[in-house]
Amino acid sequence: SGDVTVNLPGGLNGGVTMQYVGHSFDNASNSRRLKSYVLAEVRLSYPINDIFEVYGRVENLFNQKYETLYRYGTLGRGAFAGVRARF
Repeated sequence: SGDVTVNLPGGLNGGVTMQYVGHSFDNASNSRRLKSYVLAEVRLSYPINDIFEVYGRVENLFNQKYETLYRYGTLGRGAFAGVRARF
């Protein structure tokens, strides 16, 4: 996996995370092979003032279909946003 974070002028912060998972096996006899996959996440945040910050992120950016267990569904792309307050 790898992560890059940048602090841009004006207070904008962002980042990208990439995670590669190689093929694996789902059972003790190693007869059920799961495919490898790559997941990507992007995130941004911007401070409004000394207390409030808006942020957002997108997980599984490319909507990768993958399995961590045989025939066990995993989440597709997800987007999240919010406001953070620091006191």
